[in-house]
Order: sequence, then structure tokens, then C-alpha cells
Amino acid sequence: MPGVTHIPAPYCYRCDLELEYPGCEIACATALEREIKRVGPEEVSAFIAEPVIGAGGCIPPVPEYWPMVRSICDQYGVLLIADEVINGFGRTGKWFACEHYNVVPDIMTLAKNISGCYVPLGATIIRGELVKKLPLFMHVHTFSGHAVACAAGLKAIEIIEREKMVDNAAQVGQYLLEELEALYRHSIVGEVRGLGMLCAVELVKDRQTRERLPAEIGLADKIIDMMLDHGVFIRTSGNVIIEISPILTITKKDVDILVGALDKCLGQVDKETITT
Repeated sequence: MPGVTHIPAPYCYRCDLELEYPGCEIACATALEREIKRVGPEEVSAFIAEPVIGAGGCIPPVPEYWPMVRSICDQYGVLLIADEVINGFGRTGKWFACEHYNVVPDIMTLAKNISGCYVPLGATIIRGELVKKLPLFMHVHTFSGHAVACAAGLKAIEIIEREKMVDNAAQVGQYLLEELEALYRHSIVGEVRGLGMLCAVELVKDRQTRERLPAEIGLADKIIDMMLDHGVFIRTSGNVIIEISPILTITKKDVDILVGALDKCLGQVDKETITT
């Protein structure tokens, strides 16, 4: 996209900078400052990212990352935009993922679980002092403020609060992550990671070297098909990462069924010789 530049993602397991945490001094965050200086602070309007990377492999950053990013944005007068479309409304065990890092963004983008995914609905939240600086706020898109979508959103938020779904996502999410860590018994499991109801199991050819599995093998897709035979539906990212993002009402019993099925499927493929 013209006018957009990028920095390395806070993906410790596969660091683009080939560094190791914590000796890296969070170089993926300081890369933002270097990029702002390279482009020129007067040319940079905002930095946007997911607090926890979602579809890219369910990747929570280290605790220091977001506070450092917030500080850098403040130093250079750059707006911080948190993409909470996937993260928001309880997915990570808090209402918004940025809360895990005690960071308040200038702008948040919201969608998906804001309406329980029953009706398409999106929203943007902006700091009050920023709104006051806008010379004119146009609110004239065709479906803006759609009554049915907004009603669904209000009811979904009411139910999330009443049923304490965010608390459940935090408590059962921690149990889910702990149970998934038992999958390290399988040699092709390179890393188990997650936060709340946003977890992943990354598959590798060699755990010691972190050598990637060739995507063309289609191993993750094969595991998905096998999981369906156990009555469990999951998804993959890049055919090498199994993403697990269950509903916020999931119970520990459900987790046992899910992890048990995944354990059996990994056990079957683990016995096979994986070649390029």
C-alpha cells in the first residue's frame, strides 16, 4: 500500500532479527523508532498493529513490547492504533488485549465479537481529545449506525457481561494453554503459545533447529481432517501452525476433549517420517 512501511513483528520464536529474548533488548520494538527516523517523524501519522497477532499464528508479544511502542509513539508524536478486531471483547481474557500490557491506544478498531459475530458490525474508538481536534467528523457512510446491527451489538455486550464470558476466557484459557503444553511430547511440536482463547501449536521438522516443515506437505491440513473424525474443528495458518480460538463459553471438559483429540492426531502423524 502506498505510503505504508513495516517493521519486524514481535515473533520471538522466529525472530526476523535473529535475536533471542531477553538479550535482544526488544529490538522489534526499537525498530519502530529507527523506522520513524528513517521515514521522518513529520511523515509518520500512525503505527497500527494487533496487540496479539491473530491470524498470523496467535502470537502474544513479550510484556515489554507494547509499553515501549507506546513510549516511542509519544516521543515522536505518532498515533498508536490497536487493531482489536480479533483480540477485542474477551478473546484474550480481558475486554481488550491492550489491557494485558497496561497500554491505552489513541485509536482502536473493533468488529467481530462486538456483535457476537451474528450481525456484521464494526466500530472505531478515538481518544476524546483527538476527536475535538477534528475540524469536521463526517458520519455519512451508507450503513453507519445501522439500527439492527447496533441493537445486536448492545445485546451481545450485555450477554458477555452477564455470563462473565471474559472471566471464563481468562480462566479456561489458562487451563487450555497448560493442557496444550503437554503436546510437547510430540517431536513435531515446536512451540505452544497463546493468551486467553487465542492459542496456537506451531509444527516443525526439527525442534532443536526450529527448521520449518515444508508447507507443501500439508501436515496441518491433514491434522484438521483427522480432528473432524473426533468431532473437533480447528484451523491452520500457513499449513504449519494449528490455531485454536474456541468460543468464550468453552468449559474445561471441552478443553479436555479438544486437547485429547489433538494429542491422538499428533501421535499418529508423529510416527510418520516427514521428508521434503
